[in-house]
Amino acid sequence: MSIFDIAILTSGRNKIEGTHACQQHVPSKTDGGQTIQVPYYNAFGSVWEYHRAFLAKKIDWHSVLAGGCPLCGDQGCWRDLTPYYRWVTDLLPFREERIAIARFFCRKTRTTFSLLPVQLVPYRRYTADSIVFCLLLAVARGEGMSLFAIAEKLVEPESKVSGYLLRSWIDPVVKGLRRARPVLGGRVCIQAREVGGTGRLAELSSTCRSFGIRGPPDFCGIRELDQVIQSYARVTGHFLFGAPSQERICRAAR
Repeated sequence: MSIFDIAILTSGRNKIEGTHACQQHVPSKTDGGQTIQVPYYNAFGSVWEYHRAFLAKKIDWHSVLAGGCPLCGDQGCWRDLTPYYRWVTDLLPFREERIAIARFFCRKTRTTFSLLPVQLVPYRRYTADSIVFCLLLAVARGEGMSLFAIAEKLVEPESKVSGYLLRSWIDPVVKGLRRARPVLGGRVCIQAREVGGTGRLAELSSTCRSFGIRGPPDFCGIRELDQVIQSYARVTGHFLFGAPSQERICRAAR
């Protein structure tokens, strides 16, 4: 079993089974009935592998939700709904398509929830590893270059990554990696390395290296990054990067 200890089995019907994150906070009815986004941690090698399995109906959602409804904790309270589709952009290598996201309805709370693969980031169309790659690229090539110049000259033009996007990614990624270190101690290999440096990008690079993730020119560590993302979702029930709909509702209500 891998170090992020995800229980994935294949049944005799060739359906992919798995587990998902822990119970989620359900906003009150006055919050507008917005769909709850639950992290779906999984053993797929990429979001495209997930999408192929989804379309081929090889994901056994009854097994995925065998631990109980993520909203109320009851068994069998949910029914599946028509999936929705969202655009996804991957830069490793470049690919852009719409993928299906599973949706369900909890009869007890009368709330809709979706299972968003943790390879994605809530409210971002770019995959998590693409976002981290771009920021590590900015670290490696950033001396004397602005984020806008890096986006224009070094990132795939069709991806539509801009300097503004790069800047908007820094805070959620740095905050996510800060949260991951104490949570994942003993569960993933964290090298003995002091985290810090001048500025947030330097901190991001240093923290990534402590997880075995290195940026250009010899970018490597996609597997290690995936382990960090999957493990964090499994242990905490939350996305490593970004804020799902229910967290945004709670922040707006404060």
